[in-house]
Amino acid sequence: YLLKDGKLYLSLMADGGNLSIETACRHVVGWGGVQESDLLPGGDPEPVEFDGDLFAAWIADQPDLWGVIVKGVVDAVRQHEEAVETRGNV
Repeated sequence: YLLKDGKLYLSLMADGGNLSIETACRHVVGWGGVQESDLLPGGDPEPVEFDGDLFAAWIADQPDLWGVIVKGVVDAVRQHEEAVETRGNV
């Protein structure tokens, strides 16, 4: 789940459409179906509520996923921008 706001859009545009994993993480505000065992080897198969600090700590150790996270945030911003442009900023 992503938080869409003007700050993220401005960060993205100021950086030529690129986004750091740190900036992207600040705009991830939820997850679905994540279990403790997804986050910790040997963890229980119990659902874990989203926590921004936990997410940031976990993703820091998952560099193979950084591109996916950043792309998801960038794509969401671009889709939002296109939707606003299509309907007009009302």
